[in-house]
Amino acid sequence: MLAARYLLELSYDEIAALLKISNQAARVRVCRAKSRLRALLAGAEKEVEP
Repeated sequence: MLAARYLLELSYDEIAALLKISNQAARVRVCRAKSRLRALLAGAEKEVEP
């Protein structure tokens, strides 16, 4: 989802059309993916700290 939104620069409408879901569902999926990425990065940051 994040690759489609930010690397391919697709709009929510374009993502929704590709996945055959609603625009709102595409927005929710991107939001959830961002939240998961934040959590993963926060966990990785804790592992690196001395």
